[in-house]
Amino acid sequence: MRSTLKEYFFKGEKKKYGQHLVKNYRWYYRGNLVVKKNKEGLLIDSCGWLSKTTKDIINSVGIPCQVVKGEYYLNGKIWKGEKIWIEQNK
Repeated sequence: MRSTLKEYFFKGEKKKYGQHLVKNYRWYYRGNLVVKKNKEGLLIDSCGWLSKTTKDIINSVGIPCQVVKGEYYLNGKIWKGEKIWIEQNK
């Protein structure tokens, strides 16, 4: 289902599935804004929930996120879950 939500996310369209809501280039999980897109890039935020679901959402939008020995890595750098802006090619 995440692949379908990904399509809606990148089109800016609205889709709800379980605890996920995608609308206006924003991806919410349980009411928390995890990813926001604009023409320059993506804003990523764990909203204090470093979880498998958060990691999967971030990976779904094309940003590498993984866990190694309990540490989260975003784009290959240690990430503590804080808001981070990732510029992308236009």
